[in-house]
Amino acid sequence: DARDACSGYMSPEYAYCGHVSVKSDMYSFGVIVLEVVTGRRNSSPGQDNANSLLSEVWEKWRAGTAAEMADASLGDQYPRAQMLSCMHIGLLCVQKKPELRPDASEVVLMLSSQSRSRRTPSRPAFYAGSTGGAVTASRARRSENVSKNGVTMSELEPR
Repeated sequence: DARDACSGYMSPEYAYCGHVSVKSDMYSFGVIVLEVVTGRRNSSPGQDNANSLLSEVWEKWRAGTAAEMADASLGDQYPRAQMLSCMHIGLLCVQKKPELRPDASEVVLMLSSQSRSRRTPSRPAFYAGSTGGAVTASRARRSENVSKNGVTMSELEPR
């Protein structure tokens, strides 16, 4: 299903509530940045995987071992500081609260600047902790309110 393939890039406010904004785009951008830096694909939030890419990067970031997530195909042939900078920006873009995500202009400034003074990212929106499930209240509510949809077809005939 194409929707399942794309859902790993959907912001939670779009996936669960249908709200679209520039912050939704920044969420998707952050997922792509983390995929490029790590060389791995993000799993969809609805999948049963114990850890999504976002969760794994977040855990490594918090532990101070984020460099371990670098794309293995690069070996040691990459600028470590730039890779960590991109990972930091990616994590800022996938934060749970849209208002905490940077604007595109902020990302451009961060990418073009050597400044180390960036705000600390908070937990990603779709965070799978040690329990293996996404820890979001909206997801729990969504799974409780599932309804079966049906279709009725009527044929119109002249009198």
